[in-house]
Amino acid sequence: MSDYYFSSCDYSNESQSDFSNSDVSNFSNSNVSDFSNSSTSDFSNSSASDFSNDFSSSNQDNFSCCDVSIEERTQLSIIANSDTICDLLSEIACKKISLNGYSYLNLNDSCSLFNFVVGNNKRQNSKDVRTVECILDKWCINYIESKTIRVTLPNVKSGTFAKIYCAVSENLDVFSSFFGEDNSLYIETSDNCKAIKCIKSILC
Repeated sequence: MSDYYFSSCDYSNESQSDFSNSDVSNFSNSNVSDFSNSSTSDFSNSSASDFSNDFSSSNQDNFSCCDVSIEERTQLSIIANSDTICDLLSEIACKKISLNGYSYLNLNDSCSLFNFVVGNNKRQNSKDVRTVECILDKWCINYIESKTIRVTLPNVKSGTFAKIYCAVSENLDVFSSFFGEDNSLYIETSDNCKAIKCIKSILC
């Protein structure tokens, strides 16, 4: 995410809540990775690219060891107010698109950073990602598309997720991390390929 920037955009769709340029302008020229390494780290344990096929079947870095599953998925990030985020979630639900994981960080009274991953436990469909992106474009909401790693552990032992996070963050920059459905952990790093290798060495 270090090469991407948020920029201001009028959000004037009459069915949505007003989201002024001033709310976003403070972040429009700031590097997302800088923000993630400071503010996002506080919630990392609690809380782009073209692709033609589902990551679960096409990405060569996808990995499964016994009951452990590691795959790369697309994450979307926006800065918006609470009403806008609620409207977006309602629209996603109306499109019958599942939300597999998300993190929410309040930045001030009118702005929040919302990271989310669409898809179900089995896979992420490229059509669903593009549908959500079309909604964001239609509503003039700026977003960042990035790659994140999904680690699934059906039988989670105490301290396993902490062990994964600490090992990865010791060697790489962690931009965001949050829990998903079905005992899964999403973790976005400066080098997801190296992160996958690191996680493999820990779990297998």
